[in-house]
Amino acid sequence: MADYRKILGLLLEGRSYREVVEIAGCSHHDVARVRQEVQQRGLTSTVAVSDVELAEWFPDGRRNVSEEYDQPDLLTPTENRARNAN
Repeated sequence: MADYRKILGLLLEGRSYREVVEIAGCSHHDVARVRQEVQQRGLTSTVAVSDVELAEWFPDGRRNVSEEYDQPDLLTPTENRARNAN
């Protein structure tokens, strides 16, 4: 997962996309997303941005974990394989 606070700080320092990608170890797409937020919100400092705000602006889809789990039906394929072997 990208370190959006680090990307934000580097962009606000005036670093180029290439520099940010190299320093933060992120994708060009991540830098573009952060740049868009900086421009839309008129950000000039990372101090004004809380961790909660960063999480809202850049949600991590991996956090949406379902509590439900469907047990796979392994018996049917095994039975079919046994029947086909005879």
